[in-house]
This record gives sequence, structure tokens and C-alpha cells, in this order.
Amino acid sequence: MLPRSTGVLSSSEKVGPSLPFGGAEAANLVLQVLDAVESAVANSENLKALCDRALSVLDVLRAYAAELGELQRCRAVVSRFHDHLLAILSYARAYTSRNCLMRLLTTGGDAKQYQDLVDELCRLADEMMMLLATDNNARLQAVQIGVHESLELLKQAVVYTDPAAEARALVEEFGGIEAVMASGAKMAAVMQKMDVSARMTIEVVSSLLKSHLDKGPQRHIRQPELRLFWAAHFNGEAEVPWFAFWDAFPGLLADVPGAAFDMAAVEELSRLLADGSARAAFQRAVERSGSKDTVSVWELKVSFQGEEALLAQVAGLVGGVASTKEAANITADAAAHGGGAAPAVTTSSPAAAAWRRCQLPSLPPTYTGRDEEADRIVQHFTAGTTADGSGNGGSSRLLLAEGGMGKSCLAADVGWRLLRGGHAAAGALWVDLRGANSAGEVTARFCASLGVTPLVSPAGDVAAGAAGTAIRLLVVVDNAEDALVQAEAAAALQALVAQIHVDVATARLLVTARRSVHKHASITSSSGGGGGGASSVLLPGLLEYDELESMQRGPVADRSSTSLVRVLLASLEKPQQQAAAQLSVFPSAFDEESAAAVLGLTGPGQAQALLASLYRHSVLQRADKGQHVMHMLVRQEAAKLEPEGQQLAVSRFIKLVFSRVSQWAEMYLTSAKEWRLALEAACEEAVDIAAAMELLATARDVSVATYLSYDKMEPLYRQALELRSRVLGAEHPDTIQSITHLANCIKERGQCGEAEPLYQQALELRRRVLGEGHPETIRSINNLASCLYDLGQHDRMEPLYRQALDLRRHMLGAEHPDTLTSINNLANCIKEKGQLPEAEALYREALDLRRRVRGAKHPDTIKSISNLGSCLQAAGQYTEAEPLLRQALELRRLVLGADHPDTIKSVGNLNNCIESMAVVEKLMR
Repeated sequence: MLPRSTGVLSSSEKVGPSLPFGGAEAANLVLQVLDAVESAVANSENLKALCDRALSVLDVLRAYAAELGELQRCRAVVSRFHDHLLAILSYARAYTSRNCLMRLLTTGGDAKQYQDLVDELCRLADEMMMLLATDNNARLQAVQIGVHESLELLKQAVVYTDPAAEARALVEEFGGIEAVMASGAKMAAVMQKMDVSARMTIEVVSSLLKSHLDKGPQRHIRQPELRLFWAAHFNGEAEVPWFAFWDAFPGLLADVPGAAFDMAAVEELSRLLADGSARAAFQRAVERSGSKDTVSVWELKVSFQGEEALLAQVAGLVGGVASTKEAANITADAAAHGGGAAPAVTTSSPAAAAWRRCQLPSLPPTYTGRDEEADRIVQHFTAGTTADGSGNGGSSRLLLAEGGMGKSCLAADVGWRLLRGGHAAAGALWVDLRGANSAGEVTARFCASLGVTPLVSPAGDVAAGAAGTAIRLLVVVDNAEDALVQAEAAAALQALVAQIHVDVATARLLVTARRSVHKHASITSSSGGGGGGASSVLLPGLLEYDELESMQRGPVADRSSTSLVRVLLASLEKPQQQAAAQLSVFPSAFDEESAAAVLGLTGPGQAQALLASLYRHSVLQRADKGQHVMHMLVRQEAAKLEPEGQQLAVSRFIKLVFSRVSQWAEMYLTSAKEWRLALEAACEEAVDIAAAMELLATARDVSVATYLSYDKMEPLYRQALELRSRVLGAEHPDTIQSITHLANCIKERGQCGEAEPLYQQALELRRRVLGEGHPETIRSINNLASCLYDLGQHDRMEPLYRQALDLRRHMLGAEHPDTLTSINNLANCIKEKGQLPEAEALYREALDLRRRVRGAKHPDTIKSISNLGSCLQAAGQYTEAEPLLRQALELRRLVLGADHPDTIKSVGNLNNCIESMAVVEKLMR
């Protein structure tokens, strides 16, 4: 059994390499859990008991490493153990932050969450033993004796002790937190009843509680030491000039009452922020508002997490090294991100400057199989360079592939390889153009990443050089397709990249874009690679084209990227699938706090653990400033996993957004110093606000939307459309979606004549932006045809229905549900025109396919039965129609119930047919 002592660390490090696949990573997480338990400021007894049980599971895994390593099913169990350790680590780290004290004193304990964590450890150990149950050899029996103590510990019932139950009762007896804070004796009595670290003195606890109760602007800052610092030096101010901030930070941190920030930590921070480039990096990382001269509490709220130490977060922002131990961790982390060992650097070396100017995102753990492509691109950039970095490097490069094929990951991999190899001495910058479809937005994204202002050379501390100089600065331009669909944005992008090449000859660009960019850039190929218009639009003659067909290789190479996403989501455990479905409600990036609200999680570290798990499985990607983003393809497929759970998430998302809007409104109306922050926050969340407006109108949650009628929904749709048009641009896919939603609302009100031009506008925009064969374009064709159907304009709608059917057969296949819907729609149209024989043939085709694809009792299949019966009845073939209509009625009663509108409609259809048959029989007598 692994020792439960300080020797555990070295023991875990030694056993890691000998564990089955994935076990070494699990052992490393156990070490992190141990570290978090040692650093906890409260709840230590429960945490130690939980940690002992995690070590017991690791004991079992270590003892049976050889046998389990041969079992394929073991990988799934070890993967679950890894995910569960992430949950335990997040739970433990929630108690390393001083913010936990207010939670302990104002809310109940977390007994259920704790018990769930313990129970899952027991299940994991049981599953490992069950995998070995059929093997009775002598070695296994001997091993089982060796892990007897661990197995017995896991079987013992856990006794959870609420670390603050008595303290909360005492606070209530004393008359509340404020009464306790007013008396040193009462505060001392409360602290005696709490399971807190000796480091938490009365002064520290009093200061923290005071800062939590403070109603001033500093209340927005989540990081406790930073909040105390702001209250001590800038109390009551919402923003201060950067020079005032730097006069006090970090040197005066130790003087903050109750901060318990020792001089060693202050000296470490001072070292990190000693030179101007480090402070400039800090400012670039924090700045979010339009002002470059001031720093606000809102920017600090967004930039700093509440549960993580200040020193580690500052080191992460500036790319520095916090200490010798931190240096090893950061170097190892960078190596993990880039696939190799990072070079050792000192803070004064050129390599250190490169790492400080590194904006590359981390690579997901599942990123593999790109070595050949990455090496080829790196060799292209470094061609002709010598050991000292001189010589002629290769030209800039465009990576072109469909969405979801891993362009961004490959670009980040190339950047890490160049950085590690010393080929990007000036750094690696990242410009994300996702959603940037205006000239101003494109320019702003470049300026933010390069740390410059408009009309100023982006060279910075990168020396310009003659043409042919070797690469020193890499600039990755990700998601360029959004900028290329709009003429002014494309022109701005072209001017910026050209300026970089003119002013900084040592810079190279690595651009990623979707293959569909060809449709929007119909210009001849560049001289570099015989590819497409995108390269010529961006850098005529300078940007070589690289279409990544090979990115589709792998075990499922013949499947579409959508199929790959479905396989990924299907491999997740049920809780992860539910979380992915609920998080798909976010239209853009989101932080941990927002995720917790949408997931309905309130326990310490719960949201953080789920996000870490989804990131590990490549469901989420990390964005900047502690945010997460779900790829468009993943979001679309995840939303289908748990429809009911997603509807609940929609309700929570709406409430979250409008609660924030309410908070911002209060700041705007009541605070002379915070109104500007309220506007900035609202502008930053504009995409979420627009999405919430639309979702509010369609939400199924009775508490949210039952009072809404279409008359009340239409203004919401119009507001969402106006907001998205202004923020995202007229041709952004979300803006086009808003046009469609507004058209649907107007159509449902019976105003089809007013809805028709909106449907037409959406169709024209989607044809131009997405292309004729895109599923959303086909849906727009169908929407317009449906509107014309309601207007009775059959001659106009028939060619649209035929076009939609042809496109869906070609793009989706003959048996896709959307294709079957198009067959049915065309049949309805032709039937209304009186072309019954052709309509009958289409109805039969739809029925045969739906029976095979959907099943005999699916509502769509029943609808096809009813439609065929109605068509035969219209043709006077009553004897054939009657059994079909009767079958449709019986199935609808069985599947939908007797009171369902479709069932009632079937009763009428059958009665009409029977009456018509009686009339015919009477006439024939």
C-alpha cells in the first residue's frame, strides 16, 4: 500500500511510469490533489480522508498494473479515474482559496458532493477488481493480500464533518456576520468552531469578510488578495490610471491589512514584473475596455479567477516563471503543449523574451497524428536558415481545410515547435478573427495581439530587416474566413498582413481558413502553391497555399467531420454528455462562473472539474482570459444529445443573462463611477444578450415564456436582429439566423406577405456567405417555399421544393430525414396543384423510406401513411385510402394519445373518407 505520509509524493512519482495506459497521468493528478490538500485553508479533515481513498484506488491500479494493462476495458476505467481525479482536485482547490470562508459561513456544507466523490472512488476500485475476477492465479491472490488495507478503507463508510456547522450556528446566535465582525471576541469564538488553517488569523478572516460585504466597486474583483489590495489603495474607485496602479502594485501588497501576503511572495511578483515588457504584457492581458490608460475593477474581475493564487495567475499572464519549482512546472507544461521539451531559459535571455511574447493556446491532450504536417510546415519556415538563425526562411503559409479538421491545433503545434527550436526569438502571436467581419474589428484584433495602436508599425521590439531574412516572429491568424466574406474586412486584413511583411521582414504569417473561403475570394492562385483565391486575397505572391487533405487521415478517415464529432460525443460518460448538451446553449466563449450557472452547479469546484474533463476529451477549447469555447460542429451535435436537459439549460442561460443585464442596469443608473463599466460589460456580452432575447421567445420553460405571445415575441426578435447586425455585421451567420427567426415569428402571426421578403433576404445571404449546398441554405430554400405555400403561390414554390430535394439528395443522401421531409413537401405541393399521380408516387417513396429509416411507429412515418391515404382519397380511390387512414388513426392513438391534435385530425380524415365512400356507393346503386 502506498504510504499516507510525505513519502507519498516520491512513491507516486516512481510508480507512475509502471502503471497501465493513462495511469501515469492519474498518478500525477494524485500528486496535485495531495498538494492542494496540504495548501487547504479549511475542511482539511474531509480532504485528507478523500485523498486517502484516491490513493487507495491508485494502490489497486499499481498492484495489478501488469494484469490490468493487458485488458482493453481497463483503459475506460483508468480514463474515468482520471476524470474523477479532476473532480477531486477541483473540490480540493476550492478550499485553498480564502474565498471559501464566506461560503462556509453563509451556506450549508457540501456533504452530498463529498459523498458522491467517495462513492465513485469505490465504484472504480470495484470495477478494477471485477476485471480481474476471472483470474485466480497465485500471484493475483498474493497481490490482493498486499492491497487488503486499501480495499478495506474503500469499503468503510465515510463520515463527513461539516467544517463550519457550529460556526454558522454561532454567527446566527450572535446576530449575523456584521455583528461578529464588530466584536473581536465574537470573531475569535466563531473561528474556534471552524476547521481552518492556522494561517487564517482573526485579522485575515476579518479583512476577507469585510471585503465580501463591501458594496464598493472592488466587490467585482474575485481574487481575494487583489480585492483587498484595491480596497486598501483605491477604495471607492472603479478605475485608476495604469501609472497609479504600478506605483502600488506589487510593492505595496505586503502592507495590505489582512492580506497575509508575505515579502517573499511580493519579491517574486516584483521580479516577474521588473521590466517594461513584462508590465506591457500584463496590461495587454488585462485590458478589455476602450481606454488604454486606465485599469478597471471589471477588467480585473474578468482576468483573475477567485480560486487560484495571485502569484500563479500573474505568472500566467506575463509568461514568466514564478520560482525554481514554478520554472520546472511551466517548462514541462509548455513541452506538453508543444509535444517536446522546452528549452531552459532565464528571464534575461532572448529565449525568455520569446516565451514572454508567446500567445499560443495549449494543445488538447488528444491532439496526435500531425507530426508529418507540422514538421513539413516548420521545415518550410526554417528552410535555408543556419544555426545562428540567419539565412532565408520560407514564405508565409495558408492552412486550408473544412471546419472541424484541426487547423487551429496544427497551427498552434507549428508555433510551439518553432518556439522550442529557437526559430521565433521575437515570440509567437495569435490573432483570432472568429466573428471579425468588419474592418474595425479586424484591425482591433490585430492591434490587441501585436500590442500596438492603429497606424503604428507592428514591429515593436522586432527589428525590421531586408527581404529574405530568417523568421524571428510568428503571427498566427486563425479563422480568417470570417473576415474574408466581407469586402471591407478582407481589404483591412490584406492591408495589415502586407504591412507586417513590409515593416517586419523577419515576421511570417501562418493563416488558417475554411475551404469554403474560395467561394468568397474568386481570385487567381498565388505563385506559391496552385491553390485558391484566399492566398491571393491575403498576400499576393507571398502567402503559399496548403490544402490539408491529409488532415482527414485516421481510423475514421472516410467519415465527415460531423461524424467524427458524433463519435467523440458518443464516447463520453453520461454526465459529460449532459454537460456538453447544456453548455451548447452558449453562442460564444464562456467562463467557469457562467458554466456553473447554466449547469446548475453550486458545489465547490464542480463546474471547474466538468470543464477540465470536457477539455481533456476535446469537447471544449480554451479561449483567452480564462474562458472556454465549444467548436461550432461540436455545439450543433451536442445540442442533440439531451433535448430536455438543453431546454433546462436554455432557461438557466436566459436567467443568467438577464440577471447580469439587471446588475449592469443598476450600476449604470445608481453609480457615478461604475456606469462606464456597465456599458463596457454589456457591449462585451452583446452576443449572449442577443441569443438570450431569441431564446426567450422560443423557450419551453413555463416560468420564462408562457406569458409571451407572438405579438410580444416579435419586438424581441427585432431587437436581437438589430443588435447582431450592429455587433456582428449584416452577413454574419448569426445575423442571418436572426432574420429567419423574425420571419418565422411573423409567419406564425399569419402575416406571410410580410415574412416572404425576410425569407428571401435570408436565402440570398446564405447563398452568398455559406454556398448553395450548405444545410442552412437548403433550409432557407425550404422556408421560403413553405411561406409561398401558405400564400397559395404554388407555381413559385414548386421549383424551390424541387431544388431543396435535389440538393438534399446530393448533399445528405437519399435516406437522410431532411431528404425525406423534402420528398413529403414536394408531394404536398404537387398534390395542391392537382398532379395526383406524381404526388402519389412521392408519398409512397417517402413512406417506404421512413418505414425503413424511422420505423413503423415514428410520427413522421404515421404522417406519411396519412398523407398517402389523403392523396388516394383525393383521387377517388376510397377502397385503398380507407385502410391507410384507419391505420394512421390507430397508430396515432397508440403513439400520441386520443387527445393529440394529429389524432383528432385523423378521426376527421377517416370519417370524410367513409362518408365519401357511402356517397359513391349510393350513386352507383
